Parts: sequence; structure tokens; C-alpha cells
Amino acid sequence: SCSELGAKTLYFKVQDAAGNLSSASSASFTVADVTDPTVTASDQSLDLTGASVTLLASTVVSSSSDNCAVTATEIKLTSAGDGAYATSIDFTSGDTYSVTVRVSDASGNTATATATVTVTEVLYSEDFEDFPDNYGFGSGGSNSGGYPNDVDQDWTISGTPTDNWWVEDISGNKLFEGKELDGECVWNSPTIDVSGKTSLNLTMDLSEDAGSNDLEAADYLRVYVKYNGGSETLLLGTSNDYDTIALDESLSDATNIQFVVRAD
Repeated sequence: SCSELGAKTLYFKVQDAAGNLSSASSASFTVADVTDPTVTASDQSLDLTGASVTLLASTVVSSSSDNCAVTATEIKLTSAGDGAYATSIDFTSGDTYSVTVRVSDASGNTATATATVTVTEVLYSEDFEDFPDNYGFGSGGSNSGGYPNDVDQDWTISGTPTDNWWVEDISGNKLFEGKELDGECVWNSPTIDVSGKTSLNLTMDLSEDAGSNDLEAADYLRVYVKYNGGSETLLLGTSNDYDTIALDESLSDATNIQFVVRAD
């Protein structure tokens, strides 16, 4: 069994038909585990929001087993030498990488598997979680009647101050909401430096409140992008009922971009 691995000594005697015993003899041998473990790996997607993002070897392993026990799980870039194995990898730039994970048991038996890691560099993101409820324009809003607002932010809004165009806490999730708009309201992202970047992509989650708050036929929600301070290019235009939209849009290369959301 796995608990009895290692060097062993066997002592024995022999006996003839008359009952005579030989002197004791011994034999040495080793009980060894020569069975390799097994491992499978799963592809990973990471968002790079700071200087680096860390991937643990254990995250890439989807399953592993050994007849005794897996005692170590390590990872390296597939292109690196065996000496590069570690418990994690730090990625500092967006790209697609091939990684190899290795599992080992106490006897030094190993198994490896490869996976693809896609690292996406996030140049700008906003989830509104840092802002108080009813932050923006609207009845009861923390900034009813004007802009700029009273906490640090990098986006701007405009519209009729009595409209509800604000951050709303809905079931513990912060959202930016437009409700009972009497004219066009606008949300502007900051100008985002994308110089030297390629394969730009925008993802944005949009949803319509169900029930009596459905958009009417004359209502609209539109998302635009501005390249290098130029005119607005329409990415999404919707009116009436649309339920939910997960906008995922490829963008043109530029030096800087800005996103604009218009609603009425």
C-alpha cells in the first residue's frame, strides 16, 4: 500500500522434513510507487485591470488523481523550461498564452496537461459600485439640479435635472438608471487613451425594467463611440421593448476613444 513505500528487509529460515531449521537469512527490497498521476486542464480567461494578474496552477487543473496522492500542482508557460514551474504565473500584458500544468506525487511521478489562457487588458471599466444610491440627476438624487457631482468620478452626465438619470441600488447591485425621462439625457465616459492598442472591444450590459416601466414606442436608448475626439458613431440603437442586451462590439484602432449613452 502507499503507506508502506520504501526500503524493506525480509528475514526467513527454511525447514526440512525432519524439522531441522536453517540459520536466518535476509533479503532487502524496495516497495516503489511507479504509477504516474493523471491531470486534465481547462482554458482560462483573465481580465488585466492593473499592472498584473495572477493565475494559480490549481485554477487551471480541472481534475487530477493519483493511486497514492497528488502532493504538488505547478504551472509554467509552455515555452519555458522545466525549471520555470511554480505555483502561479503573473501576466503583465494582454495576449493569448499556452500554459502547462504539472501534478506530482511524493514518489516524483508526474503528469502534465496544457491549456490556453486569454488575458484581456481592461483599459476602462465602470460598475458604479463606488457611488451612493440616487447619485446623479433626479428627485431625491444626491446631486439634483446640476453637475459636477460631489464625489470623485471620471464620467459625466447631462440632461433635465428633474429626470431620474442616476445610480440606483437595485437588490444590492448598483446600476445606472434612466426613468421617467422628459427629454434626452446623456452619459459620457472619460476619454480613454488607447494609443498603441489593437483589437479593441467594448462590452456593456443593458436591460429594460419589466412591466409598467417598459420603453414606449417613442423612447430610445443609443450607445455611441467617438474616435480621436471626432463625431459619434452609433454602436447600438434600440426603442420600444428590448428586455436585455449584452453589447459586445469590436472597435476600430484609435489614439483615444470615448463612449456616449443617450436615452429618452
